[in-house]
Amino acid sequence: MLQTYQRPVLLILALCLWLMGCGFILSRPAVSMEQVSGLYAAEVAAGNTYRWSGDQIVIPITHHSGPTLLDIRMAAPRWPERTAPELVLATSSPLAHLIPPAEPRHYRLLLPPNAPSLTLQSSVARPPGNDPRWLGVVVYELAAQPHGLPITALYLNMLTLVLAIAAALLLDWAIRRGWATPLVLTGLAFVLRSIDLSHTPPGWRIDEVVSLVDAWNLAQTGRDHLGHPWPLGAFEALGDWIAPLLTYLELPFVALFGPQRLVGRGVTAVVGALAAPLGYALAQRLGLGRAGAITTGLMMALSPWQIFMSRIALPPALVPTFWTLTLLAAVHFIQTRERRAAIGLACAAGFALYAYPTLKMAVPLLVALALVIALAAWWVSPDRPHLGQLIRAWLPAGLLLALLWAPFISVTLFNPASSTRLGQAALRADSAIEWLRAWWAGYSVYFQPAFYYQRGDGSSIRGVPGFGAELWAGLPLLLLGLVIVIKRNVALVGARRDAPLRDTYRFIPLFILGAILIAPLPSSVTTPSPHSYRGAPIAPLYALLVGYGAAWLWQQRRPLLQYGISLVLAVGLLWQWGIWWQAYTQEYPHIQAELNQDGLAETMRRAVDMAANYDEIWISYDSIGVPYIFVLAAQPMPANESQRLIEVQRQPGRFNAISRIGRYQFVDTRTLGWDLPILAAVPGGSGSRGFVIQAWEEAGKRILVVRGM
Repeated sequence: MLQTYQRPVLLILALCLWLMGCGFILSRPAVSMEQVSGLYAAEVAAGNTYRWSGDQIVIPITHHSGPTLLDIRMAAPRWPERTAPELVLATSSPLAHLIPPAEPRHYRLLLPPNAPSLTLQSSVARPPGNDPRWLGVVVYELAAQPHGLPITALYLNMLTLVLAIAAALLLDWAIRRGWATPLVLTGLAFVLRSIDLSHTPPGWRIDEVVSLVDAWNLAQTGRDHLGHPWPLGAFEALGDWIAPLLTYLELPFVALFGPQRLVGRGVTAVVGALAAPLGYALAQRLGLGRAGAITTGLMMALSPWQIFMSRIALPPALVPTFWTLTLLAAVHFIQTRERRAAIGLACAAGFALYAYPTLKMAVPLLVALALVIALAAWWVSPDRPHLGQLIRAWLPAGLLLALLWAPFISVTLFNPASSTRLGQAALRADSAIEWLRAWWAGYSVYFQPAFYYQRGDGSSIRGVPGFGAELWAGLPLLLLGLVIVIKRNVALVGARRDAPLRDTYRFIPLFILGAILIAPLPSSVTTPSPHSYRGAPIAPLYALLVGYGAAWLWQQRRPLLQYGISLVLAVGLLWQWGIWWQAYTQEYPHIQAELNQDGLAETMRRAVDMAANYDEIWISYDSIGVPYIFVLAAQPMPANESQRLIEVQRQPGRFNAISRIGRYQFVDTRTLGWDLPILAAVPGGSGSRGFVIQAWEEAGKRILVVRGM
């Protein structure tokens, strides 16, 4: 009976959600200050909130069938050195030229129905004092009165209706086949990793850009941006020889859409979301039951640690998913010891090795542990096959693993430069005793609560300041799960060989305990420690231990205890997660924007557009981190030409130095004055100070200068 009405009920629920979405979409204003680009962060004076602009403001306008009446209140304050600024208003063509007064004034414009945006361009000047920004006009208020049908909203509503129906039918199909829970976990994890990716995290990290640029070059020429054909073991990247898996995952999407920030983050959001259903499957394989599996999947979906990593297109974003996949394959291998399971482990471990440098140590150790435990399980099995049969069954997997790891082994053995980043981060001490003390301090910190519940690793690059890596509301179940794993290992030590225990209960807890001990090991031999990225293999095991605790709780068969504790923990988790999410989406962008060079990508695109009128383009390396990779991301020339023109100075033990790419030179601009003509002043997308483009002439050459404010 339930299955008879299942599909109609799901479709009705989808329709209700769609109607709610329609209401939200239709209630959105035609213009919003939050959607405007080219503005600095909001300031308050005399009770008025206002925002300064750079040289160009772009106001997106929701498309309606009729005209839109736009109201904007703005001013152009003066100081002694500033002349009256000029302001040009334009849609697809210029609308008006203005000289705004120093005092706020209302302007009303009637925009045509097909105007997607309004652009305001103004001259800029640097104010007296220590303010490093270049300022245009001040915007106080912005509002719009659209007329006619909301065309954009109607199209969006039609699209969401199709998606809602498709989601309902997919869920119906999944329920009938018993896949509803992993599907819902995947959807939840993906939504949390993809909402507002263009705004949070702010800017564009250097390591994000280099993977996308390499993927673009591979798609265009079959070589990375430094000319290496189809690197397999590692990409030279910035001279640090990074793990290659992320670049190859990005490759098909970069080939379609170009090296765009959202392309890379979309890939890691999808891959990161898959950790939740894999965690669910791992818990099911371990016999934790439905409650333990759902809890494990939810903890992986909601984990601030995993969400934070998955929203940035960096190699550590792949670690939770590929590490969990390897754990799942290893558990299956230990339980069955079959040829197919061995091949599955070889595939999982073969690819996981290329996800992130810490897995180059962790994955081989995990495979070795799985192999030893599988042999132990075989040895105590009363009906064990002959050792020769076992070797023949596992031999194809061993050959496959050797083949998959061959590029890594080749790079490690025959390319000394591949250890550049490890050489910079490796733990060092004056004596073996001091090294062991430092190692133990870096290792044991991952078993202390401060990292998880107080401050993380202390860096805003890898976490939200003031928050730990995980949610403390899960601590009771975590401790309970850890006790259960240890208790089962103690039971294993005291068990006789002929004890009536299944292999799962005999050996799997030992494997899980070993994985817990292996996970922080690679990070502990580097500095600093703790390090949220290098310690990422711990994150799935954290969720799994919480799942162990939940499984035990639901095995007690005391409804009041089960539901009461579950409700308290669920409320605590959601409340704490909401606080973290609020800080991450509202406060974190302003904290991290300048460190992530927010606004640089837009600046480089504008510089490339202007470059045709100049003989040389000088990019500041003193105020911009690794500027050449942002130039390549802006695609100033075909990929094969940039590979031919790039001038690289390789320095053993250090990152590469790039001096020029054709007309683009990377120079120290500190000797240049700030009184050069300003062509563009670009604030960061989160309102931080950004970058400027200036013009200069030297020895008869016209030079375009790009540098930070």
